[in-house]
Amino acid sequence: MKRANLNLFCLLIVLLWLVPAAQAAKVISIGIITDGPMEHSGWSMALFKNELLVLTEADFDVHFPAAKQLDGGWSAKRIAAAHQQLQQDPEVDMVLALGYVASVIAALDQPLRKPTFAPFIMDADFQGLPRKGNSSGVRHLNYLSSGADFVRDLQVMNSVANCKNIAVFLSEADYEAQPGLIRRAREVTAAAGAELQFIQQRTRNENLAARLPSGVDCVVVTGQGLLSPTAMGKVIATLIEKKLPSYSLLDAHLVEQGLLMAEAPATNWRRLARRNALNIHAVLHGELAEHQPVTMESKRRLTINMATARAIGISPRFDILSEAVLIQRVMWRRPVLD
Repeated sequence: MKRANLNLFCLLIVLLWLVPAAQAAKVISIGIITDGPMEHSGWSMALFKNELLVLTEADFDVHFPAAKQLDGGWSAKRIAAAHQQLQQDPEVDMVLALGYVASVIAALDQPLRKPTFAPFIMDADFQGLPRKGNSSGVRHLNYLSSGADFVRDLQVMNSVANCKNIAVFLSEADYEAQPGLIRRAREVTAAAGAELQFIQQRTRNENLAARLPSGVDCVVVTGQGLLSPTAMGKVIATLIEKKLPSYSLLDAHLVEQGLLMAEAPATNWRRLARRNALNIHAVLHGELAEHQPVTMESKRRLTINMATARAIGISPRFDILSEAVLIQRVMWRRPVLD
């Protein structure tokens, strides 16, 4: 009899231990929207998934159902429709927008039905996104904004090359999804005494540099997910052949490939994915999405490809060269005297 009581007691102890464990393993379904198939990028969907899975594996059973991973096909309308589909899907607990277009569509949509995370935002203040301190202040919304600063970028470009007629390369989806941003960019550029033209990419691996109208004297390159490395190389080669100063708006790594300059640092994708995972983890533990941090601090420093500068006939001022990171520079050597 005593042994039976002991066995019953042990069983109760095991059950009491299993109940909290079962509660901790709550199943969470996360829907994902992407802008479209990526030809080339420094990040992957797997990176964002893995960062979250590692962080949550002890407490939650996080799933990314294949049927809830929607590809926007590089169409603003399709991306917006996919966003609404996930917002209204009762089988989806949270929405993750992986892409610059998907993120801005998610961030501008109100009201949101469920916690929504948009980690690919450029210059949130310039885009007029909601903000309250270091959070969105909007129910269910968390976004992450990079250190992009369009006004500052114009100033930097003009410090190296006198830009009066600027062409911006971007996808058609980017252009259609952000009419307010396009309007503000034109206004700011006009106030600086310059003109802005947007060259939209509609097909994969299209060489936008070959479509530049006459009179353009500077080119800004944004995220180019529709270009393979080979296609990007052709764009850069064409810009150099046309002797046009070029500026990478989002990432300095394109300067290493031959664009003239950038001030934005190379994106630390793992750091971005981890910050996004931390924000989701906090919400899973009962915090509000609208209270999570939205800024990704990064130090800006001008990077210049000196081989490109020589090829297009640009000679930056000494004060600029002394502060910038110089790539492909030629070291001056004192001649040997007899």
